[in-house]
Amino acid sequence: APTDDPDFTLFRSLYPDRGGDQRWRQAASAARARLAEGHSWQQIHDGARRYAEYCRATGKLGTEYVKQASTFLGPDKHFLLPWTSPARPETDTERLLRLNSSNDRTIEHEASH
Repeated sequence: APTDDPDFTLFRSLYPDRGGDQRWRQAASAARARLAEGHSWQQIHDGARRYAEYCRATGKLGTEYVKQASTFLGPDKHFLLPWTSPARPETDTERLLRLNSSNDRTIEHEASH
């Protein structure tokens, strides 16, 4: 079966958990189509790693908001996207430290004149 391929098994282990069906058989078919187009398992595995990190960083792991694996490997080739995690919001403490740091420089600059 195509889902028993070692490269596909690795993909499954790298891909983020999802709430709901992953459609693994359709994903295996989509993977074969992408490989036939000239894409590599390395590209697919790297994309799965990036996407899993993105899902972790955005709190989507295990939710229905994780793309189905069949969509990820589909003709839109989501596995090629960078999946850059959004910037982490600044905490109140970090903001206070940043503002205090900039105020200190302003005071030092004014004192030297």
